[in-house]
Amino acid sequence: MDQLTQISTDRSRTIFTEDWWFDAVCPGAWERHELRRDGALFASFSFQFYKKMGFRYVAMPNLTRTLEPMVMPGARKPVSRLQSSTALLKELIAGMPRHDRLEICLPPDSELALPFGLLGYRNTATFTFRHEGEPLDEVWKGMDQKTRNIISTSRKRLSVERHHDLDRYVRLSRGSSKSGGADKTDYDGLRRAFDACLLRDQATILTAVDDQRRDVASVILIWDRQELYYWMSARDRTLSGNAANSLLVWQALEFASAIGCRFDLDGFITPQSGVFLSKFGLKAAVRTYISNVNPLWSTLSGMRGIFRPAPQEVSYR
Repeated sequence: MDQLTQISTDRSRTIFTEDWWFDAVCPGAWERHELRRDGALFASFSFQFYKKMGFRYVAMPNLTRTLEPMVMPGARKPVSRLQSSTALLKELIAGMPRHDRLEICLPPDSELALPFGLLGYRNTATFTFRHEGEPLDEVWKGMDQKTRNIISTSRKRLSVERHHDLDRYVRLSRGSSKSGGADKTDYDGLRRAFDACLLRDQATILTAVDDQRRDVASVILIWDRQELYYWMSARDRTLSGNAANSLLVWQALEFASAIGCRFDLDGFITPQSGVFLSKFGLKAAVRTYISNVNPLWSTLSGMRGIFRPAPQEVSYR
């Protein structure tokens, strides 16, 4: 097995690091930098690179949840592994295109949060909830009692259909946005990403339907070798509160278990969403948000909001 194969099969590799994912979500706007010694690959980093108002950004593409460089420290001893990872990361970044701002969100299993911190990058904890293979009956028993009751009641009045009709999801999402504020969803990117996942049998859609055959809520699930993500969701606010969402979360968890993947609730933005997701009794996991800016960017961004990322650019959760 050569070094490139080793790095591609590492546990830290996710769907969001695949070349085909980048081609789908930011076609023609991404780069990969590699660190090689005597022809051997020791580190690699794929990222979106773009310019705005004269400043250069290294970032995660839209619709991407986590991203990290791949490094091969080689050493097994913890102190040696940390030293090697930090050195490789420093050398990898030094060879990248000059940039004014870097922002990525590491997956929960990443070993690079500390190396980034040792290199002076800012670490901020963000959170998700994951199921890592515990028996589902134990998860059910450990769930908030009210949430269990909501799921049980929802099963009596809603059915859940699994399908691949993205237009159906988009109609529900657009309708939801009309009643809930501006719609910033990149539907073109969403379609390219979904089609790319579907081509590789790594995507499906769950839709909750009421007794009048109306779509009440829907979620797109995507997965890789290790993880299934509760990726994009939408609901009709006039037909459902969180009841349909609760049912879909449980159905998604059952599906992830059936195909042998861990289940990731894919984080949250607002505290209210975090409280809702915490009631399913899954384990909290940290996604470390890494950021760094040069002094000039920092000064100007504090003076003028125009230099701050637009809402659609903040693609982490």
